[in-house]
Amino acid sequence: MTLRQDLQSELERTYQEAGERIGYWGKRFIQKVQRVAGVATAKDMLKPRTLAQRKGLDAILAPRRPHRSMESIVIKK
Repeated sequence: MTLRQDLQSELERTYQEAGERIGYWGKRFIQKVQRVAGVATAKDMLKPRTLAQRKGLDAILAPRRPHRSMESIVIKK
């Protein structure tokens, strides 16, 4: 697998886990990942965000699950 494919798979897997374990289903997030791919989604979402745009990240951080965030995934080795 390439790094791009690894990122794509990890983002999709983490989306599923976040939904199952903390009840947050980021539908727009997974749609974008599947539409434009993981790398493009990550690049876009790592730009400064408004409070409204941070809704998904805040939903993941609230139950203390930062390892389920896209930000956590992209900083992994």
